[in-house]
Amino acid sequence: SFGKYAMMRDTTPPTIRTYNFVNGGTFSLKDREVILYANDDFAGVHANRIDGKMDGEWVPFRYDYKRDRIIYNFTRNRPPKGKHLLQVSVPDHAGNTKTKDFTVYF
Repeated sequence: SFGKYAMMRDTTPPTIRTYNFVNGGTFSLKDREVILYANDDFAGVHANRIDGKMDGEWVPFRYDYKRDRIIYNFTRNRPPKGKHLLQVSVPDHAGNTKTKDFTVYF
């Protein structure tokens, strides 16, 4: 006997929110990272499949499990001065994906 149980279907994609910048904001010369919140209520963020692009070029994001943040450290390869399009895709383990675009300036 299994007792009472329930099955749920996860159709909700993860959420993505800015952390250390605002959409359309400018990173100063002292800034070294782009940080966003990324979390999922049910299946959890699939960290190995997070995809980040700056102006269409891949950038390396890492996932901080403890704080539900994704981080792109640009200390060694700072984007050139001006306007840039940052696109971030965050999937969960149930196959749902959330993609958000941000405009940032350096």
